[in-house]
Amino acid sequence: MSTPSPAATKKQQADLQNQYSTYKSTLQQLAQKIGDVEQEAEEHKLVLESLEPVEPTRKCFRLINGVLVERCVGDVVPAVRTNAEGLKSVLEGLVKEYKRKQEEMERWKVGFLFLFFLSFFFCFAFVGRGANWGAEGENRSRTTCRL
Repeated sequence: MSTPSPAATKKQQADLQNQYSTYKSTLQQLAQKIGDVEQEAEEHKLVLESLEPVEPTRKCFRLINGVLVERCVGDVVPAVRTNAEGLKSVLEGLVKEYKRKQEEMERWKVGFLFLFFLSFFFCFAFVGRGANWGAEGENRSRTTCRL
């Protein structure tokens, strides 16, 4: 049985690090999106609370695609309410996606740790006790195990 070369081991370590970094960056991006959507939903809530006591015929201004448009409160409130509900559903979807990715990362970590400890046990049980894996007559005074 041959031991893996140091280059292969370093490549495996780099691959594992890349995979872990990918999981972490994905979770950070999702957390950022969740924060942005929560902030926007809070702004919609504040607008609805401030327009609630106002009479529906009063004029107000709404920013649509960078253009300030004059409307009456009665026209704006349903549109803002619809947008707020849409943001709420988007937020729920993002939170579900975040939890799913987090669980996926935890499963990956548990699987990796299982393999790591299995390899460690294998090295300890066989190599650590001085098992002779070489051909007869071959000098095996020092046996190492690379994880």
